[in-house]
Amino acid sequence: MADNKAKTQLKMAGVLVSLTSGLPRVYYLPSVLLHYLIIVSCCCLYAASAQDSKMKCTSMSVAPLEDTTLTCHFPEDLSVTKKDFTVYHYVKGGSPDAVVDCWWVQGEVGCAVKKGFEYNKVVTTNLTVTLRGVTPAITGTYACQVAGYGPESLETCEIKLDKSCNIIYEKSSRGANITCFFDEDIQVTRRNFSVYKHSDRGKQAVAKCYWKERQPQCYFENGYIFDHPYFTLRIPEVTSDKEGNYSCWHSGSSTEQHKPCLLSGAFKNLLMEHTESRADRQGNPGLAIGLPVAIVILLTVAIAIVSLRYRKKVLSVFCPRRPSEQEQRVEVRHGSMRISVVDYEMTTKMFQEYLESEIQAMFPKILDTFYFVPPVYFNKTSFNTQVVAGQAVYVPDRADPYDVRHDQAMQHVLNCLHHMAKQYQENMFVLTQFKYDDYLNNIGNEFRKHRLPVPAGFTKENQNIKCFDLMVVHRQYGVLVGVVKAVGENVSESLNDLIVNEVTEAVQELKKGADMIKHLMSDQEQFPTVRQILILPNMARTTLKRALDNHPGLVEVMRECLGTNAVGDPTELCLCAEDVADEQSLQDPRIRSGVTSRIHQLLAASTTKDDELYLRVLSRFCGPATQSALEGQCQSICLPKTRIEAISTTGDLYQRVILYQEMLALLAEEKLFLVGPPNTGKTRLLTLAGETWRARGHDLYVVSGPSGSRDSVVWTFLNQSTQNVEGAQADIASSSSVFKINCNFNKKKEMQETLKHLIKKRGEKALCVLVDDADSIGTHFRQFCNDLSSQCPGLPLWITSSSQKDVPEGWKVETFTRAINCPPAIVREAARAGANYVVPSCRDQTPFCLSPTDGPEVEYIYHKKRPGPKFHDCTECGQMVADFLLKKFIIKKEKSVPTDEETMSAATPFISGEEESVTLTRSVLGFKDLLVLYEDRGQQLINGLKSDITVPTSQAEERNEVFDEENDCACVMHIDQLTTYRPRRKIVVYVEDKKSPRDPPKKWRGITSCTSQLIVMKWNP
Repeated sequence: MADNKAKTQLKMAGVLVSLTSGLPRVYYLPSVLLHYLIIVSCCCLYAASAQDSKMKCTSMSVAPLEDTTLTCHFPEDLSVTKKDFTVYHYVKGGSPDAVVDCWWVQGEVGCAVKKGFEYNKVVTTNLTVTLRGVTPAITGTYACQVAGYGPESLETCEIKLDKSCNIIYEKSSRGANITCFFDEDIQVTRRNFSVYKHSDRGKQAVAKCYWKERQPQCYFENGYIFDHPYFTLRIPEVTSDKEGNYSCWHSGSSTEQHKPCLLSGAFKNLLMEHTESRADRQGNPGLAIGLPVAIVILLTVAIAIVSLRYRKKVLSVFCPRRPSEQEQRVEVRHGSMRISVVDYEMTTKMFQEYLESEIQAMFPKILDTFYFVPPVYFNKTSFNTQVVAGQAVYVPDRADPYDVRHDQAMQHVLNCLHHMAKQYQENMFVLTQFKYDDYLNNIGNEFRKHRLPVPAGFTKENQNIKCFDLMVVHRQYGVLVGVVKAVGENVSESLNDLIVNEVTEAVQELKKGADMIKHLMSDQEQFPTVRQILILPNMARTTLKRALDNHPGLVEVMRECLGTNAVGDPTELCLCAEDVADEQSLQDPRIRSGVTSRIHQLLAASTTKDDELYLRVLSRFCGPATQSALEGQCQSICLPKTRIEAISTTGDLYQRVILYQEMLALLAEEKLFLVGPPNTGKTRLLTLAGETWRARGHDLYVVSGPSGSRDSVVWTFLNQSTQNVEGAQADIASSSSVFKINCNFNKKKEMQETLKHLIKKRGEKALCVLVDDADSIGTHFRQFCNDLSSQCPGLPLWITSSSQKDVPEGWKVETFTRAINCPPAIVREAARAGANYVVPSCRDQTPFCLSPTDGPEVEYIYHKKRPGPKFHDCTECGQMVADFLLKKFIIKKEKSVPTDEETMSAATPFISGEEESVTLTRSVLGFKDLLVLYEDRGQQLINGLKSDITVPTSQAEERNEVFDEENDCACVMHIDQLTTYRPRRKIVVYVEDKKSPRDPPKKWRGITSCTSQLIVMKWNP
């Protein structure tokens, strides 16, 4: 763009004008003409001052991946007026995005500049922003804004791509790359796409691609290589048959969008010759003697135009002014630059000391044990929020099968690493779910001027290459980065091509990961070699070798990446299916998995034990200044670092109302029989149905067993303020919309009276009937349902049960088998503990998405035993449990109320980036998050707990109301009480009986009441 603009310079002895229009480069003008031009310029300046004040911008269309500039024009000199200014990009939907945001502090300008844009902080009446490697994402409308000016002063400009493809010639070879640019994100729309070569005989498809499980499957002609992460067609050698016009096309695009790009083998040489000749022309100025009048007029007009645009600079040549006091202060500051450098160095040192202090406070045994950050792995399960009857419901989106396989593979690999760390007591950290942009992204203002290396300074970075999957920082062996690929032999179509694509992508990720870590630690002398490992837990090594047989180039790159010799087999350094122990083997501490030996083999090559360096690496990657976020949860969630944070985060996720879309679709049903184990969503769906009918003006009738036997849980949920208890023969207070009916369905007469009562009320007002947990409600319950349905057609009637034995004839039955309100780790523990809940004749539902997280590992503690025949007192066991909880999980509140700052430091918030409105704060673990369930003797255990944990003084058997959720008290119950009160807490201590399980369904309900950390107290170690 600079070559298309006139460059003008005025001097006292004459005028030097440089134009790019082919005219002579330098002209020395007589003084009379000079005076004439000055007068003309002044006139033009005067005319410009009369124009209205507008903030304008100018830009030009650009070829894809090429650089361009955007110039802002302001009505005043901002270097003098010191007004803040911003350059906005109007993204899709019309919302402005500040790509350059600048402000003045003590006369100096400071700017925040988005990635992909460059600005040198030079501003007067205009400024220039450079856009690097323009892609469709940064095209569109731009505007320049100055503080104090309204929107009526803005004039926008457009940056457009003028091609659908771009050609870049390789400098060191005869090759070239053709990069495709589409008018939409086809990775989202999954449209098929092709690259065509045009000739006199028409167009020929040289590459065709379609989508298969998030991955494009491509077929291309000989002499072409398609790189799908970048939509780039590589031509290793540009021969005559490859020259010509190319265009990119996707299904649904129009012919007008297929703007071709020309590939020419001679173009590179022509371009170099053009560049050299242009440099020669610029280096030989011509002399102008005796210029004709026409040229003088042309120069006059050119100078006038330039004077209009740069009037302040032109005037400053002839009317130099003394620098203002403000500018003098700037010069003084610039003269003492060494002081600023010292400040930066001191800030950097203090920042590093702060990070090391914080990391040791976060992980007290940092040099003596292992940690995983985050402590639990969070799946890529995304949710959308729906409001049902005023209740926020979190509905999982259908997951991409590729993401599901990758999450499952990651979870298994991390289980293997945990087994290794626990078995050999490794002193190491395992970092996962990290992105490069997370590095040192959470810094306080006092450390903003630090000079530690950051990802933005990594010049070789390729934005299209993803981050590594895991990073192991070992106290003795150094650093290892790993990439996990879930491709497996169960994929039948194009398996070899898929393996090659996955391995190619993995090698790129590993190489970038090692280079990035070296860059981020480049301030450390003699940083050890960063080892790399490729993990393929679903694939046999023989399959991998067979797929790579015809790709010697990829094998060579793998050798370099994984660190084997020139003739070594790099697949031997990969972790394949035979190296990764199965789930059953992980439970046996005697089994040494291939993960252990392989990782030791890789890490041992760079043995080093430098605790100072170890702490430094951990403080930067795992400390408070590096914060990763989990997207897709309706809120952007700050990933936890410590175990307490992980327990709280997991509990917050599972305590939300989570229902699948198929379950919500059932709300349209009139009569429904819901079957399944506890904690599968039946009761929650029942209450939502009741609230929905209630919003339509229906009265709710909650039917339960005989009066005094127990209160219905649905009744507890729905009856928030008023209690309208009635018997089968009593009148119902007409002022309330929720009523409870107690009926002994073993007595036919009482059942018939209840039936008549409901039929009568049906004639007076619209109503609906809810029955929760109908398993043992009585022998005449089925007849009651059939009679009520036949005599009151259209009356909504929903029932839940754990079995299908009492289903009325002709009713729709839905069976739920998947526990959705507790982590899978807890469900597995219930099965191991003999409380696996099976619904006869029903098979498990195949999940279309994973749970938010597998959850924390289950903990086990054992009863204290005393020698001798006397039965031991469980008071000691209660004290042991209290000590265990306070030491590991629960933050004990003191009498003084903590400040907001202390609360926030104890509970890292769920972050949302710029959207504070969707921020969800992680709660602090307290006594209110604890539920203790016991199967047999419990009083002495409770007495022991009371030594350090606040528990209610009255017993739960008396009334449900003693469990006040607002108080910070633990809940202690016998499992029989769960029929009347069903609390769900983040931490559950389940105290087994000697002959457990006495009642498997009740044990299932008790264990699955836990939303995060389960602790099982057992008798036999």
